[in-house]
Amino acid sequence: MINNIYLDMDGVIANFDKGYSAIYGLNCRDDPDDNHWYEFVANNGFYNLETCDEFSLLIDKLKTLKCTLNILSCAGTRSNHQDVKEQKIKWLEKNGLGHLHSIFTRTKLEKSNYANHSSLLIDDSVPCIDPFKNKGGYGILHQTVSQTINQLDCLKKKGYIFE
Repeated sequence: MINNIYLDMDGVIANFDKGYSAIYGLNCRDDPDDNHWYEFVANNGFYNLETCDEFSLLIDKLKTLKCTLNILSCAGTRSNHQDVKEQKIKWLEKNGLGHLHSIFTRTKLEKSNYANHSSLLIDDSVPCIDPFKNKGGYGILHQTVSQTINQLDCLKKKGYIFE
């Protein structure tokens, strides 16, 4: 039975790719200029991100489930990871999710430390989902809100989640 849901931020509820590429013209993963990352954070880039499409629909669905909803997001390994964490906390507060328990890892792999038979990770990154599932947790690879909601409904029908 799933009783803890861990929700990623970037790419699931916060539109990092759109925010970053609007400034630098390319995806962060494809940007060869490491200085852009530091500039993005110095200018409160994470705090200023828009919500992802259908953000409210996903949050409303998750609120109906009899599970504890947590944030599980990576703040990175660079020297400014604390600034990233603080901006993400402020973003959550600004968007009505400041009450959620929030965990910030340094790496994607560290998210798997929260995996167990009663936990579910919703994340848009295979390098986060696969290790989580390999350690016994459930995972939903988030691509669209409708697909994620469909997968939540499948888990509910199978009796893994109660509504």
